[in-house]
Amino acid sequence: MEDLSHYNPEGSVMRRTQKRLLEILDVFDVICRKHGIDYWLDWGSLLGARRHEGFIPWDDDLDVSVLQKDYKRLLAALRAELPADLKLQTRRTDNKYWYYYPRIRDTRSRFYNKKRRYFSV
Repeated sequence: MEDLSHYNPEGSVMRRTQKRLLEILDVFDVICRKHGIDYWLDWGSLLGARRHEGFIPWDDDLDVSVLQKDYKRLLAALRAELPADLKLQTRRTDNKYWYYYPRIRDTRSRFYNKKRRYFSV
């Protein structure tokens, strides 16, 4: 396979972002395991895990899926157990958020408005 390391060399903004995403995934995994909620990598995250044994070099998000029967339970668990530096973002938590799927956001991100406590995308 072609060497794609120039897309995110060690120490680059992209690589630091991907490492932070792995930290967030670790938190997500602990919560899911605690509540018996199965999840799996999906979309680009699944492709990256398979094809690149990690992230697609230029990918800056994580995609996970859960069964519909576990969805509400997952949201409740995330609301209750995410650490202070992570927030669950949904249409109910942020009236400026227009996606149908929730996100876990890092409150230390430049996209988090600390004064108004919402995210811009």
